[in-house]
Amino acid sequence: RWGFLYGIVLLAVFWLTFCMGWLWYFVISVERKLDKYRVKGEAVQRKNSRQISQQAFFYVVAFAIPWISGIIVFLTDNKDKVFESEGYDSMLTSLNLANACIFPLQGLLNVLVYVRPRYLQLRAQNLNARQIGAYMTSKAFEKAPKTNADVEAELLFRIDNG
Repeated sequence: RWGFLYGIVLLAVFWLTFCMGWLWYFVISVERKLDKYRVKGEAVQRKNSRQISQQAFFYVVAFAIPWISGIIVFLTDNKDKVFESEGYDSMLTSLNLANACIFPLQGLLNVLVYVRPRYLQLRAQNLNARQIGAYMTSKAFEKAPKTNADVEAELLFRIDNG
């Protein structure tokens, strides 16, 4: 029954890898088509395709790491071997503990993947780590812009109460 779950997970990892590779291939093919509009003698830079390939790689890794630890636990969990080997039970306990610590980190890994481009952009502006942290914190707690519904509700509240 768990094999069905992990089979789907492996299929998702392979599909995600394929989609990210296809995305990179699409971007690099567009960059190659645009090469004919370059000024002669100008250096060819594949900046966008390099950035997309790195971001896609980190996204696939962030998705796969938590699931790979679960797959390793599933593959090594054999009730018959627990009684045959002396250290097998402690090894399995360690793997389960590692899986219990790694699996919830999938959200954190996704946040790191999505924050990475902005962090690199700020770092290119020669900001130090403290300035980048302050900027990211200020943006995280910035008030969202008001929608029309929010303004209408506020006006109705003021009319009713005032």
